[in-house]
Amino acid sequence: DVLETYAVQDAVRTMLLWKMYEEVMQQKELAEQYSLRKQLIPISFDMENSGVSIKPRTLDNEIKRYLQAAEDLEEKCFKLIDNLVDEDFNIRSSVQLQKVLYGDPEGSSAAKRKGLGCEVIEETKTGYSTSAGTLRTLHSEYTKPRSKAHRFLTNLLQCRKATTCANYLTSYQNLALRQGKRTVLHPSFNQTGTRTTRWSSSNPNGQNIGSGGKDGLGQDTDDYRLRSVFGPSQGRIWFCADYSQLELRILAVLAQEEKMLETFANDGDIHQLTADLCNITRKQAKGVNFALVYGAGREKLDRMTGVKDFSKTFGEAFPGVAKYMKATIQQVRKKGFVPTLGGYRLVVPRDKAYIGTNYSIQGSAGDILNRAMLATDCYLKSSFEPRPGIRDGQLIMCIHDELVFDMKKGAYQDGDISTLKSLMELAGELLGVVTPVEVSKVSSKWSDKKELEL
Repeated sequence: DVLETYAVQDAVRTMLLWKMYEEVMQQKELAEQYSLRKQLIPISFDMENSGVSIKPRTLDNEIKRYLQAAEDLEEKCFKLIDNLVDEDFNIRSSVQLQKVLYGDPEGSSAAKRKGLGCEVIEETKTGYSTSAGTLRTLHSEYTKPRSKAHRFLTNLLQCRKATTCANYLTSYQNLALRQGKRTVLHPSFNQTGTRTTRWSSSNPNGQNIGSGGKDGLGQDTDDYRLRSVFGPSQGRIWFCADYSQLELRILAVLAQEEKMLETFANDGDIHQLTADLCNITRKQAKGVNFALVYGAGREKLDRMTGVKDFSKTFGEAFPGVAKYMKATIQQVRKKGFVPTLGGYRLVVPRDKAYIGTNYSIQGSAGDILNRAMLATDCYLKSSFEPRPGIRDGQLIMCIHDELVFDMKKGAYQDGDISTLKSLMELAGELLGVVTPVEVSKVSSKWSDKKELEL
């Protein structure tokens, strides 16, 4: 009876909501978006139904590796602070960690009252911050390389990273199902799970499966690549099609920034361009470019580059971007929304107008990916005969700016892969963005994909 009542109420309330919004949906722009979104529903269903294959043996080994790494790093942490803590110290307790880092005024010894002597750079409602971002800043900017505080922070951050990876992989293990010869995850894909038209997924959250690995200090490394546990099942091949620097290309179009547009048109190095014009290193420039996309403030940019009032320097180098970002903030404060290239109006809180640029860029990226999914799925369904379960050619994932296709060996030709690449690029061009797509082939592990020349 409880289930019956719930199901009836769910259906009735959904119908009532539709009646409320039906008149609004008659507007041309909304009707077009609604039509597009409806066409994506069967694609989402197919991706969920086919699932994503994982390597159970690799998964077991990786979980053990991360758990052992976390245990070893935790032990190193304890050795460094042995005189600062009691036997019941819990390194995962924010309150106890604050006392170690910043000192405990009520400590029983001078050493405990001083702690590691870290400088307080951020406070929260419950005291001094122990977030990963704060700890990384303390590690890189406020502690000397050979100091005990620096070494403790190194081990602590790496320990947290290893623990997080172990937790992610354990969740994959708990959610995995054995289906014939395949061990499969069936994520739930949600095309309305974000405020920016981007897709999200849950059980597990596929957006955590980044292509690049970073350690606890934020440095690139091969040690933290969760993609190693994923890969095609026997007799299958994966093709991963990834948009190249999609967000920065969209920014260049939205801002009509001539220098950026010219660099992209000539297949130049956008990060080196920023480095040259702003007199910073390429590594700093890469961080700045992506930080701007995500709405970084002036203080963060100054800290990233070591240049006082860097936003002014950047604005002089890229006046189109500076003008666009200022205009976007003004629009949010006045109208409360930003447009995307595909015609969406994304609501942005007026008191957070600075994130308007990010909403517009992410929303436009979502517009492109939605159209790419429709085009490629249509091609696959017209080119490969339907079969029970997974087809000979199937779109199985949308992760960030990447679409992943699962193909049966011997069932596809190189022309099929080239066509998928072209359809994805066309999806961007139709919205005014030239978006080169890089295609890679996965024979065993997703982390070992090989780039193709098409």
